[in-house]
Amino acid sequence: MALTEEQKMEVALFRFGLIAPLLNNQVDDPKAYLEKISTQVYDVPYYGRKEYCEKTFRRWLWDYRKNNLEGLKPQNRKDKGCSRVISEAVAEKIIAFRHENPGLSVMLLYDRMAKEGLLLRSEVSYHSVYRFLKKKNLARPLVDKVVVKDRKRFAYDEINRMWQGDMMTGPYMLVNGKKKPTYLFAFMTAPAWLLSPSSLSNKISRP
Repeated sequence: MALTEEQKMEVALFRFGLIAPLLNNQVDDPKAYLEKISTQVYDVPYYGRKEYCEKTFRRWLWDYRKNNLEGLKPQNRKDKGCSRVISEAVAEKIIAFRHENPGLSVMLLYDRMAKEGLLLRSEVSYHSVYRFLKKKNLARPLVDKVVVKDRKRFAYDEINRMWQGDMMTGPYMLVNGKKKPTYLFAFMTAPAWLLSPSSLSNKISRP
């Protein structure tokens, strides 16, 4: 079905209406909300009555965070009528990249491969990669193959000799109708009770 840009925007707004409570942090339990909306039947503009699974809603969330409403528009296949086949060369790259990054979801794997130039989005779609990996039993993150690197502790005799900082991205918030990212910054140092007993005794014995 070929839709006009105006009709595509109507569909995008419909999809946005379903995921908006998640984007705006209006639900206490996102998983329960996804389970609820995936059990309903919707009267979708130009598509009629349809049902969607949780995976579809999660993909819409991903698409919106990347490209806003443009990401929610239905896309017309330029190669309609032709079979999308992953070439042998690209297939080898996908399998190799999967084993190099066993903990990634297919969505993140596809996005990173595109960013690194290992495949072209115009030639290989996310769904083609997902179906390929699923057929190879490689679609799910290979958690059991993720190697946990050895971590070494840092030890210092005095407080404030070493500080560590980190940052992580938080949820998006709507401010004056515009989507704004949030960030969490943390700085940490070792408290007194983490000091070695010998160093504590030395400090206590000092006049």
